[in-house]
Amino acid sequence: MGAAALRQFGAPFLAGSLLAAAFPKLDLHVLVWFALAPLLVLAARSNPWVALRTGFLFGFAFRGVTMYWVVHAMTLHGGLPWPAAVMGAGLLAGYMAAYWGLFALVVQQVGLRGPRSVLLIAVGWAGLEFFQGWFLTGFPWTPLGYAAGRSDVMIQTASLAGVAGLSFLAVLVNGALASWWLDRRTAHSTMAMAGAFMAAALVFGVWSLTGAQPSDERLKVGLVQGNVPQDLKWDAGARRDILERHVDLTRRAATAGADLVLWPESSWPDPYGLERDPAAQALIAEVAAGHAVSVVVGTVRVDVEADGYEVANAAVLVDPQGAIRGAYEKSHLVPFGEYLPFQSLLRWLGPLVSAVGDMRAGAENQALLGAAVPGLPGFGMSICYEVIFPAIARGQVDHGARFLATITNDAWYGTTSGPYQHHAMARMRAVENRRWLVRAANTGISGAFDPWGREFATTALEEASAPVVDIGLRSDTTLYGRMGDALGFFMQVVALVLVAGALRGRPFFERSTSGTDPV
Repeated sequence: MGAAALRQFGAPFLAGSLLAAAFPKLDLHVLVWFALAPLLVLAARSNPWVALRTGFLFGFAFRGVTMYWVVHAMTLHGGLPWPAAVMGAGLLAGYMAAYWGLFALVVQQVGLRGPRSVLLIAVGWAGLEFFQGWFLTGFPWTPLGYAAGRSDVMIQTASLAGVAGLSFLAVLVNGALASWWLDRRTAHSTMAMAGAFMAAALVFGVWSLTGAQPSDERLKVGLVQGNVPQDLKWDAGARRDILERHVDLTRRAATAGADLVLWPESSWPDPYGLERDPAAQALIAEVAAGHAVSVVVGTVRVDVEADGYEVANAAVLVDPQGAIRGAYEKSHLVPFGEYLPFQSLLRWLGPLVSAVGDMRAGAENQALLGAAVPGLPGFGMSICYEVIFPAIARGQVDHGARFLATITNDAWYGTTSGPYQHHAMARMRAVENRRWLVRAANTGISGAFDPWGREFATTALEEASAPVVDIGLRSDTTLYGRMGDALGFFMQVVALVLVAGALRGRPFFERSTSGTDPV
């Protein structure tokens, strides 16, 4: 490979891989502030076709490195042969890389020669991420804002502008660096603008942490991490042992003073669910009543109808008297994991959903768990994948949730980067809403975040444990909670306008060719 080819093909792959290292598991989050700059420089110096190709290669490397765990899940637990799993993961990475290709085309058309152009591309990328978060049911996995918010200080911005605000800030800084690289004589105003945004975020972060106050109302929550291997989850012969393992860990947490105990997703893996198994109910009711503790059990709920039955992924609440007092059904299902979209075209991916079947989604705006139990506050619940969708937690807080909880089974991903990334994204929901968030995961990572994103009582992967965390209850709201995704929608509109202009070859915003933008 010649020097020119290496620059055209190797440089985008290297830069994309470098950006991926900003996310867990490596978690070198400082890279997010400059690893994007090489792509911006290459795109700005290219013709439209080369910019599109460069962005795609960058995005494909970025997504391939951050999401290699998809192949692990498809092969080890989904039953697909390795070539088919690689092809499926490659299609997903290619779809997500297309956004980077379009973004690079926008950069090529708009340019990087002044504050306005850099502002536009920062808004443009944050808007594309927002669009990706809902289009085709959405897949907002590892937007740049999660890496930009890995420090306790920087993540406080999420209470004002959510993940989109942090993504905007990361691209703004990278854009200023790229502008400086392209023309150091004329980049002073752009660098000053980016520095002002960063300074404001840092000042707000320090001020938020300095003013953090503990809550007067407290609750002790036990987090059961049963550590059940995925290949045993739906083994009928192991079902009783799984139940007893979770009951024993619940006794441990209750003895340590827990008022509420969370079991992880599918912790009772009976295909008919807890509510249709009197023996399992009796055992859980015994430990709940014996220790005067409420228990949330991850299970399924089955609705039998004349023409068949429907299954929902659920969290069922057992009160201190041993009675079932509410349930939450997962409303945002995992495509290719809990249901198979476009079944006539994608039958070859069927093994991925064979373990759980074709599930139905729960209703939106479900009643808060805990509200019907005396002495227990209403709290928001999300199951697994749902925690990466900010609107779900925000809606529950808007309906009065005093804290947030999430349960998951990340055994699918082993010790890859998947569980670390999933855990890190849950942290953002705590800061966006200024709520304590507790997380119970089958094989880990379990733990809790305070309303400022500070983590404690974290468990290791693949160990059985039952830590008890002392959390606070809150009723206040944040600017992000009140405004919702208004900023994200605005950025999305700008992004789509920028993409439309770039695709037609005539940007709606004039390209800047000097150190100052035309007005």
